Amino acid sequence: MKRMATAKTFGQNSRLHYFLLAFIALLFYANSIHNEYALDDGLVITENPYTRQGISGIGDIFTHDAYQWYYEEKGSAGELSGGRYRPLSIVTFAVEYEFFGASPALSHAVNVLLYLLTGLLIYYLLSHFWFEKNRPLAFLTAFLFLIHPVHTEAVANIKGRDELLAFFLLLLTLTALFRYLRSRKRGTLILSLFFYFLALLSKENSITFLAVIPASLYFFGPQSLRKSLKQSLPFLLVAGLWFALRYAVIGGSGAAPGDIMNDPFLYAGAEEKTATAFFILLKYLQLLVWPRPLVYDYGYAQIAYRHFSDPAVLLSVALHAGLLIAVWAGWKRRALWSFAALCYLATISIVSNLLIPLGGTMGERLLYIPSFAFALFSAYLLQLIYRKLPGKTAPAMAIAFLLALTAGCAWQSIQRNAVWKNNKSLFIHDVEEAPQSIKANTAAAGAYVNIYLEEQDTAALLKALKYYHRAEALYPVREDSFKRELFLYNNYINQAFIYYSMDSLQPAEKAWRKAKSIKPFHPKVKEYARALALNYYKKANEAAGSDLEKAIRLYQKSVELDPSFADAWYNLGGALYTAGQLTEARQAFEKALALNPGNEKARQGLAAVDFLLKKKK
Repeated sequence: MKRMATAKTFGQNSRLHYFLLAFIALLFYANSIHNEYALDDGLVITENPYTRQGISGIGDIFTHDAYQWYYEEKGSAGELSGGRYRPLSIVTFAVEYEFFGASPALSHAVNVLLYLLTGLLIYYLLSHFWFEKNRPLAFLTAFLFLIHPVHTEAVANIKGRDELLAFFLLLLTLTALFRYLRSRKRGTLILSLFFYFLALLSKENSITFLAVIPASLYFFGPQSLRKSLKQSLPFLLVAGLWFALRYAVIGGSGAAPGDIMNDPFLYAGAEEKTATAFFILLKYLQLLVWPRPLVYDYGYAQIAYRHFSDPAVLLSVALHAGLLIAVWAGWKRRALWSFAALCYLATISIVSNLLIPLGGTMGERLLYIPSFAFALFSAYLLQLIYRKLPGKTAPAMAIAFLLALTAGCAWQSIQRNAVWKNNKSLFIHDVEEAPQSIKANTAAAGAYVNIYLEEQDTAALLKALKYYHRAEALYPVREDSFKRELFLYNNYINQAFIYYSMDSLQPAEKAWRKAKSIKPFHPKVKEYARALALNYYKKANEAAGSDLEKAIRLYQKSVELDPSFADAWYNLGGALYTAGQLTEARQAFEKALALNPGNEKARQGLAAVDFLLKKKK
């Protein structure tokens, strides 16, 4: 009896609930605050000229695609289908930059605070409006949402603020709307509409709440479907206004990017696209139930094209068909599981690649909003199980289970936050979890090159080569395009640098020649040619005293790579003279003099060759 009274007291103690939820959010993500910038943070903060202007750049932020500056810098018309118009989160970065400059700790702290407030707002909405008589369910839903490790990308990556801000504003939208249902004060309805508009400006996937809002009114209003739809019409008008603004700023959907890095379904047929999209939906469900492994990139070719003959695809189709059936089966009874299924399907739909091309395969951050439905259903299911447990042991068993679940999720989340420390830690860790991703392999190779530059650790170069070679092998040969050439050029020029740094000149030259065949006039090609020529020249000088034939070959390599290398021509002339190859020696001395007319030694060498040639005649 005392245990039941204690459980009842806890179940109704809102202050304790709020405290525990805030504590959990801080416990799970406090270690992310001291992280650095990582991944796409540069695109929206440190490299973004509009953000760096601070408050004065807000006008440009609202009137440009989120990545417009990057496209212009690269001379691209746009690399992501549909464009990206999500100015509100970037505005928050601009404000931070205005007052604090580049401060990753501050930005991370804001993300953690938004996450904490989101958990509290979930509890407030559910306990005050949806489940007034069942506060434990409200608490458990917010609790399960906050501890889910799949949220680490959205929170620990500063750029993930668009997801955090969008969902927070969507929750404010629902809270203000349900407050309006009680007070009938028009101001609260206007506030709800305003919050929804801001949510749309934060992230485009907020559009899915055009289905969630009327469903919420129907299930938790509760009111008729017709009335719920009628009360949702103002939100449709707000969405229309947002769409008109978005279209005015960035235009229509735009052309497909046409390269495998930004269009992973480029070579998939219609059946493969659909089957692979269903496989990805199954992967999302797996991450919700068992969030391991977590990686920052699922791009080509980490997820292979699938067919409907694949058992995993058929399982996904069956599971999602089951969710649709659940929506229908529990609709009239206003069953909570029916709403959870509908909410999940609605919010995952826009990122599924079934309705519109995403410009990528999948991303853990894209589960941030849909995971609310999962937390809601999980809390409902756990409460059902709890009620069927023996009365005396139920509280102890529930506490033990939740403690174990919290410990496991905390361990994974805190570990994952540490991986997001910076690009080096993220790229090196995640390439082992995503070994088939071209992007992950290329990024890891670059990270190891940076380690070599910082620490002069040649072992890092061997690892970099491993990942560059793997990325090259993964890149589809059938893609004959400018993008493929650009990728291969960067890959080869980086391989050339690595081999050169390891003093392996022949492989370095081979990689350099591959890069040159793609971009013969690129400044890097000329720079590396001079570097290779100088190295061959030094080795030729070392060989000249003991192996004249080898020295001649190396000098010839040097001048072939850098025909303007006057000293190499002079030394080649001297080596050829010593070897008795007078005609070739004369040509080398002439070239040296043409490049450096003041080289008296070359002039003397030329005179000596001419004397011997005349003597032979």
